[in-house]
Amino acid sequence: MATQMLILYLIGGVSFAMFVLIWALKSRQFQEQDRAKWLPLRDLSQEELDRPPAKRITPSVAMIFVVLLAGLGVFADLLIRLLTIG
Repeated sequence: MATQMLILYLIGGVSFAMFVLIWALKSRQFQEQDRAKWLPLRDLSQEELDRPPAKRITPSVAMIFVVLLAGLGVFADLLIRLLTIG
């Protein structure tokens, strides 16, 4: 009974985390992370200012994916250990 509750708890937690991550990405919660862009850009030339920056994944989004993958790995390891024991 305790292992079933643990598995249910882990599935619920991972599902909730994935739901929140997908919601945050769809509602553009990570778009305005570059607060330094409002600071004066004194050291850049005019052509550097005119060229738009390259689109890339922000570090916060990449870190969330890393943590999510690590959690899924731990969950899979626990599930495999529980299935091989019983």
